[in-house]
Amino acid sequence: MPTAPYEQITRSLTKQPGVEIETFSYSDAYETLLSAARAYKVGRKIRYPLGNIPTDAYVLSVNLQRSSGLRGVLTVSMSRQEPTMEVIGMDYMEVQKNIKTWHQNSASATKPDLSKIAQWEDQKTYKNENAYNNYLYDGTRKLTGESLMLAQMIREDGIEYYSTYTPMITSTARLNTIPTDIGANIGKINTPTSSDPDNNLTDIVKCAAQWLKTGDRIAGALDGTYTRIQTWTGADQWNANLYT
Repeated sequence: MPTAPYEQITRSLTKQPGVEIETFSYSDAYETLLSAARAYKVGRKIRYPLGNIPTDAYVLSVNLQRSSGLRGVLTVSMSRQEPTMEVIGMDYMEVQKNIKTWHQNSASATKPDLSKIAQWEDQKTYKNENAYNNYLYDGTRKLTGESLMLAQMIREDGIEYYSTYTPMITSTARLNTIPTDIGANIGKINTPTSSDPDNNLTDIVKCAAQWLKTGDRIAGALDGTYTRIQTWTGADQWNANLYT
């Protein structure tokens, strides 16, 4: 790690949204700087090497370039803020449902009578093809209204399922340590949250009445950091008896 008598040739401060980045450049023999560069771990906390430079900062990037005369320039960017970056995303997932549930959440006052639909389908099971083909649900009385429309979808159009789309929120975060709450609330009704105050989830969360935490996985990287991916799936309602 760079310590005197390495020559510090530049020092700069850059401000970006939510973070201040200090960059230091050192000049020395290339092989000497190479061992120093390998000592740094991107995303990990280290101590600044010289004078009154602040301690306990985080390494954001390391760059080593060879110059003339077997010398090199090592440039290290650091920040006092922990470089935990979180990105929020949203997508819609296709869900296939049985066609008989098509009117389940309809505001219409008239809905298919599923008991009559079941009786009509029994006509085919009992080999009463004439009644089945003519939508007779008890061999004599015919389906009407929404019940007839549903039966026609099943018989004439061959529709067994229909597609609906539900929102999914994904949080992808880079961390320096494995979180202690990994797996918490998985499979439970849980409103998405963000560790980054700048990630305002208020508007996105409104896309569904309730959310179920459906994913929480973590993977390590060669630089010693970790990536955590959490997912939540939205719905009009999750069964509280099953998911609390």
